Amino acid sequence: MKKFLKLLVVAVLSITTVFGLTACGDSNTLYVYTEAGFAPFEYMNGTEIVGVDVEIAKAIAKELDMKLEVRNTNFDLITEAVKKSPENTIGIAGMTIREIDGITFSDPYFTSQQYILAKRGTFANTNGESAIDILDGKKIGVQLSTTGHTLVNDMKEDGTLGKNTEVVTNAKYDFLAQRLEAGTIDAMVMDEQPAKSFLNKYDDLEIIKITGVEVESYGIAVASSATDLLKAINKALAGISPEQIQQWVDYHNEASSNA
Repeated sequence: MKKFLKLLVVAVLSITTVFGLTACGDSNTLYVYTEAGFAPFEYMNGTEIVGVDVEIAKAIAKELDMKLEVRNTNFDLITEAVKKSPENTIGIAGMTIREIDGITFSDPYFTSQQYILAKRGTFANTNGESAIDILDGKKIGVQLSTTGHTLVNDMKEDGTLGKNTEVVTNAKYDFLAQRLEAGTIDAMVMDEQPAKSFLNKYDDLEIIKITGVEVESYGIAVASSATDLLKAINKALAGISPEQIQQWVDYHNEASSNA
């Protein structure tokens, strides 16, 4: 992250499962923390982490003239990893731009909204969308530290979802989807694109758009002190058109169904 705007780039993509969050020592390597269970933005293709966010990370590494190393960890640990090595570490995992102590987000690169994922027939007469109170009294799966997690908790606190509503948390969407398929939870609340990706894996599921919630924007997390890094990231993002990102979304939606 200390070298900017050179003409030639060698981008090396390697995969590491993170068991402990330690400082990143190679100053010529851009370390990217993600959670590879969020297709089409990040997912596993064999032993390789791929997806829309990896495509964006490659463009950032090129802008910085740095090698690239993508590391897979739990979503709720990403910002702590970024803080530990502010000069050469970013977080990119379909992360909603929000206030986090010690973290600054890049310019937005994609927008999303919260959806319900459930077995067909769980909810009647929704016509593809509903207010969140349809989940009242249900057992709801959410990924830790996500917008869906916050939304469901807030609705429980304000009484929109009653005391019989149960929130089941896990670090991995795949685990929750398996529980949904097995019938041990009633629904999941999650972002639109990864919700759609599970329709490719399980043919008995449907998605329901949650009405009355704000559209959210994805950004790239950097340490608040890493101002030069942030400028380079935003410059790289400015060079990627919305049409290019949508092409990546379409490609990885299809590719992830076969991964």
